[in-house]
Amino acid sequence: MEALKRDLSYHLERQNLKGRKLQSIYLGGGTPSLIPEKQLLELVDLCRSVFEVPDDLEVTIEATPESIHPQKARALLQAGINRLSLGAQSFSDHELKLLGRNHTAEQTRRAVFTAREAGFTNINLDLIYALPGQSLDQWRFTLEEALALEPQHISFYGLTLEEGTPFYEFKESGRLSFPDEEDQSVLYATAQKLLMEREFEQYEVSNFSRPGYHCRHNLIYWSDGEYLGLGASAHSHLNGTRFANCFDPQEYIHCILTEGCAVAETEHLTPDKKAREAIAFGLRREAGFNLQEILNRYRVQLPQTFYKTLEVLQSQGLLAFSADTLKPTPKGLLVADQLAATILSI
Repeated sequence: MEALKRDLSYHLERQNLKGRKLQSIYLGGGTPSLIPEKQLLELVDLCRSVFEVPDDLEVTIEATPESIHPQKARALLQAGINRLSLGAQSFSDHELKLLGRNHTAEQTRRAVFTAREAGFTNINLDLIYALPGQSLDQWRFTLEEALALEPQHISFYGLTLEEGTPFYEFKESGRLSFPDEEDQSVLYATAQKLLMEREFEQYEVSNFSRPGYHCRHNLIYWSDGEYLGLGASAHSHLNGTRFANCFDPQEYIHCILTEGCAVAETEHLTPDKKAREAIAFGLRREAGFNLQEILNRYRVQLPQTFYKTLEVLQSQGLLAFSADTLKPTPKGLLVADQLAATILSI
């Protein structure tokens, strides 16, 4: 916690951030709900004291279901946290065990009830699909159970198989069977259709919410906004530069306490790179973006090959134009990462 405070102090001076308007605070990564409430309150109060904050500042904390009990939920609210993001992942105990989670589906249900009883009115559930052996019926069951809890927001992500992880090794050795790309598309489309039928709005590839409950923090990422990341492996985007802290927590603490800074990677963005990133990230948003506004903002002209590529993507039914607005189609949202990679490579 001391390192986090020093990290903030360092960037306040170096990036000239004191007094800047803050839209959201997001306490994520690992399980921040395990941090004592008093320390969370100190951290949130510190941010409020050095930035300009609106009355309706969004303050999110990620939590595991088993970490939420009545006293904890009340304490989080008293610390100024008004949005709770629960890592539900699945409503199948078998799948949760397979994922190595420490909670059960019933604990997720109790956590939502407990948070609502304490006064939380903005609750997100994180779900994972494309699990080993997962069928469409199993995925639909998890979605229906999540919807029955009436959250304000639902996020769902496909399981990523990173090299060096147990799941990756299980797949390579054939010990576990995973849904192929076509099956994953069906799982995604099923969730997309079901949530929209239940009056959830899709505003980003993996994010759905009730009207008025879009996650402001998510929108900053996908709308070319600026953000400051504090802590081990935290990433930032400020003043035309992207930078990231070192990954290991002990190394992070050591660097902060001895050097005042733990930045391990830095990338200075050219106007051309900024424009391309803004376009690539914008294609994750269902609403799309105004292409001309981005070009004007960064004062760049993109090559003719760029526009030809857009025409090809449009002919493939992946992009749609309306006036100056460029947006992904429902089909395009399914392959948003590939669209982004294509844009960045032109």
